[in-house]
Amino acid sequence: MAATPETEERTTGTTTASPIDQHSAPVRDRRGHSGKATAALVLGIVGVPLAFVIPIVGLILGILAIIFGAIGRSEARRGAANTGQALAGIILGSIDIVLFFLGLAFWASQANS
Repeated sequence: MAATPETEERTTGTTTASPIDQHSAPVRDRRGHSGKATAALVLGIVGVPLAFVIPIVGLILGILAIIFGAIGRSEARRGAANTGQALAGIILGSIDIVLFFLGLAFWASQANS
C-alpha cells in the first residue's frame, strides 16, 4: 500500500497540494478594452522600422496610428482601460511622420549633391 496516511482530510476530499494553493480566485477587470488603442500601438510599432525601409508606408501607418490613438483615447475617457496604449500609438505615429520627413530631407539633400 502507498505511504499516504489515512486522515479525515484525505477522506473528505478537501486537501490541496500545498497551503499556497489556498487563495481567492483572480478578479476580472470589468472595464472594456479599446481595440482601436491596440491598433494604434501596433501601427505605430510597425511604422517605425518601415519608415526607414519604405518611407511612404511609414507615413501612412503613422497617420493611421495617430487617428486610431485619438479615437482610442476618447473611448478611454468613456471607460475603456487601455489609455496608455492609445497614447503610445499617438507618440509612435508622430515619430513615424517625423522619420518620414527626415528621410525625405536626407533624400533631397543627396539628390542635389
